[in-house]
Amino acid sequence: MAAFWFVATVFLILAGAIAAAGIIARQRPNAKVLIDKLVPYQGWIGLVLLVLSLINFILLLVNIGDMSGREVMGKTYGGASGMQWLTWVLYLISSIVGMGLGFLLGFGMINKLLSAAKEAGEAPAPGPEAASESASPAEGESEGEAVAEPPAEMAPANPSEPVGEALYVKLQSVQSPLGLLAIALGLLSVIFGVIWFPPSPNFMGVVLFLLLLLTGGMAAAALITKKMPPTAGVVKCIESSKGAFGIATLVWGLLNLIWTLRLTGMVSNVSDVPEAFGGPGGGIWVWWIFSILASLLAVALGFLAGFALLKQFVLSGEGEAADAAEAFRKKLAGIQILLGLAGMLLGLLHLIFTLVWW
Repeated sequence: MAAFWFVATVFLILAGAIAAAGIIARQRPNAKVLIDKLVPYQGWIGLVLLVLSLINFILLLVNIGDMSGREVMGKTYGGASGMQWLTWVLYLISSIVGMGLGFLLGFGMINKLLSAAKEAGEAPAPGPEAASESASPAEGESEGEAVAEPPAEMAPANPSEPVGEALYVKLQSVQSPLGLLAIALGLLSVIFGVIWFPPSPNFMGVVLFLLLLLTGGMAAAALITKKMPPTAGVVKCIESSKGAFGIATLVWGLLNLIWTLRLTGMVSNVSDVPEAFGGPGGGIWVWWIFSILASLLAVALGFLAGFALLKQFVLSGEGEAADAAEAFRKKLAGIQILLGLAGMLLGLLHLIFTLVWW
C-alpha cells in the first residue's frame, strides 16, 4: 500500500502544480517552463489522480481496524501511535483533495470518454437488412415523397450538460488554493509516510540503488565513457534529465537517511537476538552503516546533479545561501568521479544487505 500511496502522492503534487500555475509562475517565473510541459497532459494526470485517490480513500477506511491494533487474550497489540494516527488523517485529507483536484483537471477528459462510450453504445453498425431497406423506398411510399419525422418521444434528445458541471464550477473557483493545498499535503505525506508508515526496506533499497546508479553514472561519466565507449549514448540520454534525477536522488537520500536513523533503536534491539533464535545477530549493523553511507552519498550526488535546478528555482539571486551552495558544489565537483563510483558501489552493497537482512 505504501508504494501505491507514493505514486498517488507524485500525481497529487503534479496536479497541484498545474492547478496553482498562476501563483507559482508569479512567485517563481522560471517554473512556468516546467509547468507548461505538464499542461498538455493535465486531463490524464487528473484522471489518474482521481482513480488513485479514490482507491486510497477506500483502502484507508477498510484498513482503519489495523490502526487500533488487535486484541489477543484481553490485551491490544500493534495499535498505532498518535503520530501514526496523525499521518493516517493526513492521508485521508490528501485523498479527498486528490479526488477533487483530479476531477477538476480531468473534467474534460472524463466527459470526453463518457461521450465516446455513450455514442459507441447508441450507434450500432447497420446490418445488411437495414442497409437494403434504406436503399429502397418503403412499401406504400412514392419515391418523391418525403420521409416522415419520427415521433417526438423517439426524436434524439438535446445533449445534456456535461457530467458534474456544477461541481466543476465550484472547484474551479478555488482552483489555485486547492492546488497549493495539494502540493503542501503531497510533500507532508511523503515526509510523514516515510517516517511513520515507511514502505518495505526492499522498496527503499531498490529505489535508492537505481537513483545512485543514475546520478553516480552521470558523475563518473567521463571515466565510464572512456573505459566503455559504447555507454556514451546511454549516458547522454540520461543526462538530458540530469536535474530531475538529481532532485529525486537528493530528496530520496534525505528521506532514507531519516528513516534509517529512526530505526537505530530497533536495530539495537534486534542485533541482540542470537541467530539461533531467529535474530540476525550483529550483522544488521552492517546494513545500518551501509544505509547511512548510501543515503549521504545520494544527498551529495543529488545535490551535484540537481544544482542547476536548485539554483534556478530555490537559490535564485545572490546571498549567503547561494554563495555557500556554490562553494559546496565546487568542492563536490572536484571529487565527482570518486563520488560517482562510490555511490554506485555503495548503492549495490546496500541493496544486497537489504535483501539479505530484510
